[in-house]
Amino acid sequence: MHPIKTAKNILIIGGKGKMGLLLEKLLSERGHNIASLDKEDVLDKDAIASADIVIIAVPMSIASSITKTVAPLSRKDGLLLDINSLKSEVCAIMKEHCQSECMGTHPLFGPSVKTIEGQNIIVCPIRGGELSEYFLCE
Repeated sequence: MHPIKTAKNILIIGGKGKMGLLLEKLLSERGHNIASLDKEDVLDKDAIASADIVIIAVPMSIASSITKTVAPLSRKDGLLLDINSLKSEVCAIMKEHCQSECMGTHPLFGPSVKTIEGQNIIVCPIRGGELSEYFLCE
């Protein structure tokens, strides 16, 4: 993988889980600045406000409540996304409560992959823009 030209500040909520750790590894290899919060620390407004991109990587059982808490705190010029397989409720919450770009994603791979190259990801666009396009090209 080649490092990107413009590193982004990316916050992974649920960053201590298997997928969160994988995303941290893969995105840091691309040159991004990665921070993570455990699912219990989602009220860290400073961490959320300083992130260009916030990725919600928590278990499905708490994804909706975490999204409802985080969405209004995300930067208006940022990107909020989740990685859960069930999209309708989380995407509806993002659409209603998030003022930034937002999308639902579902990686069709698990935490054992070594690279994101050649992997498939389902994307449910909600509110797009330049940052969304940038992230999808990563």
